[in-house]
Formats: sequence, C-alpha cells, structure tokens
Amino acid sequence: MSTKPTRKTNPLGKIQQLGPKELWQAPLLLPKSWDDLRFPVEHFGLLRPGTPDPVVVIGVVAFDPDVRFGKVPRTVITLWDVDKNPIRMSFFGDTRNLGLARGQRLGVTGVLTEWSGQLWLNNPSVVEEFWLGRMRPNYPGKPKVIKAETVRSKMLELLPAAIPEAAEKLRESVEAFQPVGTIISALGYQNVDLEKVIRVAHVPKSKEAGEKAQHLLECIAAFHRVSEASRYTPPKRHQRLSVSVNDARELAARLPFTLDKEQMAAVLDMVGRLGGNTPMRHMISGDVGSGKTAVFACVAAAAAKAGARVAIMAPMGVLAAQTLERVAQWWPELSTALITGAAPDNEQTKSKILSASILAGSTALLHRDVGELDLVIVDEQQRFSRSQREGLCRRGDEHLIEATATCIPRSMALMKFGQWSFSRLQGAHVKKNITTEIVATKQSPALAQKKIMQKIQSTLAAGREVLVIYPLKEESEPDSRTRSVEEAAKKFEKLYPGMVASISGGMTEAEKNEAIEELKSRRKRILVATSVIEVGVDIPGLQRVVVVSPERMGLAALHQIRGRVARAGGQGYMDLYLPDPIADHSKKRLEALVATQDGFELTEIDMEQRGIGDISQESNQQSGSDETLLFGRVVTYEAIKKVEGMIRKAG
Repeated sequence: MSTKPTRKTNPLGKIQQLGPKELWQAPLLLPKSWDDLRFPVEHFGLLRPGTPDPVVVIGVVAFDPDVRFGKVPRTVITLWDVDKNPIRMSFFGDTRNLGLARGQRLGVTGVLTEWSGQLWLNNPSVVEEFWLGRMRPNYPGKPKVIKAETVRSKMLELLPAAIPEAAEKLRESVEAFQPVGTIISALGYQNVDLEKVIRVAHVPKSKEAGEKAQHLLECIAAFHRVSEASRYTPPKRHQRLSVSVNDARELAARLPFTLDKEQMAAVLDMVGRLGGNTPMRHMISGDVGSGKTAVFACVAAAAAKAGARVAIMAPMGVLAAQTLERVAQWWPELSTALITGAAPDNEQTKSKILSASILAGSTALLHRDVGELDLVIVDEQQRFSRSQREGLCRRGDEHLIEATATCIPRSMALMKFGQWSFSRLQGAHVKKNITTEIVATKQSPALAQKKIMQKIQSTLAAGREVLVIYPLKEESEPDSRTRSVEEAAKKFEKLYPGMVASISGGMTEAEKNEAIEELKSRRKRILVATSVIEVGVDIPGLQRVVVVSPERMGLAALHQIRGRVARAGGQGYMDLYLPDPIADHSKKRLEALVATQDGFELTEIDMEQRGIGDISQESNQQSGSDETLLFGRVVTYEAIKKVEGMIRKAG
C-alpha cells in the first residue's frame, strides 16, 4: 500500500508573509525598535512620575483583578513591591493569558503617571520573564496574519540556526565586488565578526549597539544593491546617429529667446551623446521656468533634422499639445503629429503618425503604432512608472531623455552612481519669489480657515488668479473633512458666483482644457482641482495656490504644484492648509518644502526619507525599500553615501 509523501513544512511559518522565504533570510528581517527592559525597578519608592520614557517594574499582584465590562473590557490591577508600595494599571481587552491572578509575580512596562496621589502605569504591557534585564526587539507584524509578539517569539527560535547561514549568504552576495571584511573595515569597524553583527542587530546590549549593527548591515545592503546595478552593460545601438553640433546651435539661435550658457551646454552634451554607440540615458533636472522644454526641444529638433524620429511623452494631452505647438512655431519645417486618446484610429491618422519626424502625446503614444523611433523624451518623468517611461523604447537601444523638476528617488540614485548622465538647470528666464507657508489649525480650526479665505480674497482683489488643490478623496472616508473637488467647487461658487472653474480626474481632456482656458482668459478667477493640474500647464496670472491636506501628497507633487505660481515672474504664494493635525514626519516633509525652492534639493530630501527604490534593471520600484537583502528596510541615502567611494573603486 503506497503512502503519500509527507509535505515538508517551512520552519518560517507565517513569517514568510513578511518577506523571508528561506531560513537564512529570517535574520534579515530586522527589528524596527527595542524596548529597554534592562533596569527593572523592584522598589516603587524610587519611581518619580513625569518622564515620557517607559519604565519597567517588578511586583506581585496585590488583589484579585477588578474587571469592568463595557464596550471594551477593562481590568485594573495593583502591584506591590517588596515593601508593599502600590502601583496601579489598567489593561484593556482580553487579559486571560496575561497571568494577572492575585499573588502572581509580574514584570510590566509602561509610562509612569500620578493621579490623585497614586502611581499609575499608562499603556501597560506584561514583560515575559526572559526579557527582564534585556533589550526586547520589536518586529513588524501583519494584521490578520501574524502578531508582532508572535513574530518575536518565532524569531527568537529561528535565529541561532539561521544567523550562520545568513552571514555566509551576505559574504557571498558582496564578495564578487569586495570582501565583506574590506567593506566593514572601510566603514570604520575593525575585527568585527559578521555573525556577531547580525546577532547584535536583533538582541543588542543597548539601543546604541543595535542601531550601530543595523546601520552596518544597511551599508552592506547598499553596497550590494548599487554594485549589482553598476554591472549592467547597455546594448549597442543598431545604427549610430550623426547629429550636427552646428545644426543644434543654428536651431537654438532661432528660438525667440537666447539660451543661457547652462542651457546651451546641456543641449550640446545631449547632441553629442546621440552619436554614441550605446543608448543615452539622460536626465534634465530643473525647476519650473528653468527652460527644460526649450532644451529638450532643441535636442529633438537637431535629431529630427539629422533624419531621426523622436517621440515626446507628457502626462496630459494638454501639455503635449502645448509642447508640440511650441516646436511647430520655432521650427515650422519639421513634420509633427499630436497623439491623444481622442485621435481616431484610422489609416489617415496612422499615415500622419508614421510620416512625422516628431511625435508628441500622452500615454496614448504607448497604445499606437508609432513606427521605429531613435529618441524618446519623457516630460515630467515623476508622473510615470518605469514601464511607461521606457514603453516606447521597444527595441531597447533607443536614446531616452527624461525631464523633471523633482525626479524620483530611484532616478536620483542612478544619476549619483553614473548609470545616467544628467544636466542640472539652475537658472530661470524670469525672476520670481514664492513664499510658502504652513497654515495649521492648532487650537482654532475656524481661525485657520478664516486666514486662508482672507488670503484668497486679497489675491482676487489684486486682480490675480487662485488655484485650490484638494487631494483625491478616498471612498473609505465619507465622513472625513476632506472635500471632493465637486463639493469644494460648489462652496466656492456660492462665495464667488460665476468665478469658479474645476478640474477632477474623471473629466475628459477637452473638459480639463476648457477649465484651464477659462482661467487663462480670466473668464474664471478660481480653479478648484486635484493634483492633475500639477504638471507643466501655463496660467500666466496665477499668483496663489492653496493646497488642502498637503500631507497626503508627495514632496515632488507639491513642488510641481508650486511651480504653477508666478510663471510670468514676481511674487507668488503657496499656502499649505492643514484642516487636521498631522504626524511629525509629515510635518517635517512640509517644513522642507517651506525651507527650499530648489527641486534638486527636495529630491535628495525625498530620497533620504523614502529610500532609493530598487535600482536593478528589472525593477519598477521607484522609491522605498530594497528588499533583496533586508526585508522592509529602506536603503538610505546616508548608507549609499558611506559606501559610494568603495563602489566606485570596485567598479
């Protein structure tokens, strides 16, 4: 009689849901913090309330627990120390497994307070006997899958066998580039055993020791990821372009304005790269008004004059049309075609597309037969996924230029490590100053709202236009104070009859264009919109932008929105209106926006906060964690800077 083979159980169990799949990967799921339980107090008379840091106490449950039932059950207990000094605490929810019985010896951590002359522990948590006197690691859990406490218990069980395997795998992963000992020494650590580093990263003797060990592992992960990316060998061009530098100069001279030295240098740099035998990957980084469009348009025109075919992709049809209109005005001899979702898919359209030397359009370009291309230009690159940005590079050897004021963290990392060339435009064709201010509710939401409305009124009274941005409203927040664009537009229409236009994501391109034209022509004075307005649309009279709940948007998006203001020069204003309190990390991001108007600096801040993303050639991840080595951990910009010299040396 045959028997079914026994199915082998993975020792990681539900920890696999957090990233690790094999035993050696378990130690690479690092704790996110530690509870300092090293100094438990057994004499409560030594305790003094008032410190925000948690304390650890050991005592005996003095009486039977006082269980109070309500919506959430509450269990109140009193602990006695060795001298019967009391301290009280409340546990919420099911406490049957906590060992709160009278006479039970208990270790508890919480924040010490005093109420009616009695010591209390707020947010108490029972400490297992094993962890008393130690640093207790806190791992991430996953709702409805595995609790953080269960992860800790499982990790403690797995680490002894898994750490040696993890250390060996780490060595193997980097030693193709540099011996791991060399990396550790170069980071300032001498005679450090990798297994010990991993062990300390989980269960250190102090917080400082744990952070130091984790930072070392983050640096090794950064070295591995960037070194791996640097090994990429680009394909050879199937046919080299012969683009004349003199033609580029002549085309630039026909612009209705003169390119400055920085802009002209960028044009000539890219024109030179068009003649290379490998495909160019180039970033144009410059704030709104720095001349990015004129620069890449000159490169496109020079390529087209040399017989190349060029496609320019923008996030909105109106922006693509605006760009193509300028190209046609500047160099009318070039054949152009606009491609949008509304264009009919017939033989006449196909013929026009395939005969044009310069195409421009939205993502509709990705769904049309555009023929063979030599150069692809992506404007406002932060609005596209990597697959979209490279979607027109169908052969794989097309030249690619991307332009933005605030590139994605992944692109910044590729520029930093020489995988992409770049031009940074720091000038501006007009002088302007934009004052950015956070308007928070603090104690009086009504006062903050009144202040915002006064600002809007003063701008309208000065004869200028106002843009009000609302974040996309989530379906799950019907009771939130976050308004939809439609709701907000109705409110403003009541206050300013006949003066309000609106744009939301559900509108057609034609409807969006009409709303923008109404503001441009000053038939309307207030535009209420979602962030779809953030990219390169010109509204010359726009002086003030108000962003409601800006913490719900990224730094790049906010900076792009700010760029819509004072396009003709002069003074502009951006108000970041917070109708609700926000987290400290969100406030820090907004303060960075207030502190600088430089998009390149903001990109670096964004990269520091969000991580570099996965810079491997196959990845679409544009920011956040590199989970090849450390699960759920950001490969920080700080770690990259530390290993940068070693990477260049190894390369």
